[in-house]
Parts: sequence; structure tokens; C-alpha cells
Amino acid sequence: MSITWAGSTFHGGRCSRKIPGRPPPRGKLPVPRGGVARAALQASGTGPAFPVVTARIAARHGLLLNATKSPQSFLRSSVMEQIKVVVHGAAGRVGQEVVKAVCQEPGMRLVGAVDLRVTAEPLSLPDGSGTVPFSTDIDAILDRCRPDVVVDFSIARASMPAVRAASRHSVNMVIGTTGFTAADFDEMKQLAEAGEIGIVAAPNFALGAVLMMHLAKIAGRFLDHAEIIELHHDRKLDAPSGTALLTARAMAEARGKPFLPPAAGEPTPSRGQAVEGISLHSVRLPGLMAHQEVIFGAAGQTLSIRHDTINRECYMPGVMLAVRAVVERKGFIYGLDKLLGL
Repeated sequence: MSITWAGSTFHGGRCSRKIPGRPPPRGKLPVPRGGVARAALQASGTGPAFPVVTARIAARHGLLLNATKSPQSFLRSSVMEQIKVVVHGAAGRVGQEVVKAVCQEPGMRLVGAVDLRVTAEPLSLPDGSGTVPFSTDIDAILDRCRPDVVVDFSIARASMPAVRAASRHSVNMVIGTTGFTAADFDEMKQLAEAGEIGIVAAPNFALGAVLMMHLAKIAGRFLDHAEIIELHHDRKLDAPSGTALLTARAMAEARGKPFLPPAAGEPTPSRGQAVEGISLHSVRLPGLMAHQEVIFGAAGQTLSIRHDTINRECYMPGVMLAVRAVVERKGFIYGLDKLLGL
């Protein structure tokens, strides 16, 4: 199967493939980094003939050919089927990684960015392929860019207004911000229902951290004593971390009862915050990123389950998974484990 394209111009590399029975392409036929579909958006309607696009070439670019569509409508639909993403907190350390990951992810397109620390408008894309609108006003960006998903890595006091704005505009959300209260989560559930949107919130998008929590839930069914030590960089505002709180509550839920304290009497402040019988200890120091260790104790033995975050790239596979999932699911989901089937 093949489709012949004509009457448009590509910008990028050279195509020298000869197709039997068809004239060879004339001149340079570059394809920009966004792939064949993005090139179609830049087409001017004049210039050298398009090369023939076979199913093999289309598959290389992640496109599905439809013989009933014209080349132009086929290319337009390929772009329209991309998930359009706005990043809230785009100037932050994780936000910058999300911007980069969305730009590199097949089937996704960054259409806008929001941050209270906007230094320039518009935002230049990391690969140098163009710019997107960048503002401190999320309502203005949602009106202008009309995304499918907002990815939020900011702070709690900025995140909740963003959730309300997303609900008003019926835009799905993926939330990696932590420091929320129980009332905040209740409001998220209500906003997801009111806006008929999907909201996926998780304290940790690293797949290894999610597996660490899952293994701790299994171990907690057999061992009665546990403590959690979480260590983060000195700029992290909340303590204990959202990951530590979720781990402790999930462990207690899995075993059906609280853990046993290591000694009788009320715990002293130096013993950490008690959650479901588990003492949580928080460390904040320069040089750290994000680390958590769950330690179980029993007569004559201990068991430790630890996860270490080396860099922020480890969050991106989980974030991309959540972006793809949230457009298919309505309502509020807390925890990446729900999307992994754990």
C-alpha cells in the first residue's frame, strides 16, 4: 500500500529512496523533528512533489495509513490525534524535565506552559523546533491552547487553583505536586466529577518507588513492626513526604490493622511522626534528591526495602503513562499503582 503526496513542501533531511514506477522526488525533502505529521502543518502548498509514503515509512513515524483519506486529511488527523499537553510549573526542576519529555514523546505535543516565574514569552522548546505560549495565567493558557491534559509539578498553594481552572475548562490533569491536605483531595474528587474530567495524582511517579511501596505492602502482612526513613533535598517543603505517608497507609490497609509500636508508651518527638503504628522519619539535607527506606523488624532479623532517586528523569515514564491514561478515565485516581494494576 502506498500514498503519493503532492503539492507541499518539507523542511529537513534528504529523501533519496526511489519507488519503482514513480518519478523520483525533486530536490531536498526535509522532515522536521516532529515527524511527517508536523511537516504537513508547515506545508505551503507549493514546491517539489512529495515522496511516496509506504506503510513501512509511516510505521517508522508512528502513523496509521488510511486509504480512504486524502494525504492532506490523513496528515491533519494524525496531528489532531496527538495528546495536547500544558505543563504547570514549567520553570521548576521537574517541570523542565516534563517539558523535555513531552516534546520527545511520540503521540504528544506541548502546546503551552504556565509558571509564576515566567522569564520570557513565549517558551522556546528544548529541541529548538519552535515556541509555545508561556504565562503566569493558567486560565488564559487553557483558553488559548485548549489542551487535553495539564501536567502539574508545582506547589500545593498553586496547584489547587490550577485544578479548579482545569475543571472549569474540562481539561484532564496529572498532578505530581505534594503537600495536599485531606480537604484538598476531597475537593479534587468533586472537581473531577463537576468538570467530567480525569485527575491522576501521585506522590511519586518513579516506577521503582511504586514497586518499593508494593513490596512493602506484601512484607507488612507478615511482619508486625516497621519504620520508614525518607530523605530529600533541603528545598522540599513538606514533611513527611507524600510517598512516606502513602506507603504507611497502604501497608496498614494491606494487612488490615495498624502495625505494633516497638515499645510501650507514647512515642517521643525524636521517634518521628506515627502513622498507622509506623514511625516516619524525615531528613532534609543538601546533596540529597529523593530516597526512602522501609525497615521491618522481628525477633532476630530485619528486612529493608529501599528506593533511591538518582535524577529526575526517572519520573518521566510514569508521567507519560499517566498522561495517556487520564484521557481515557474520568474521576479521581490517587497513586500510580492503580494504573499499573498493582
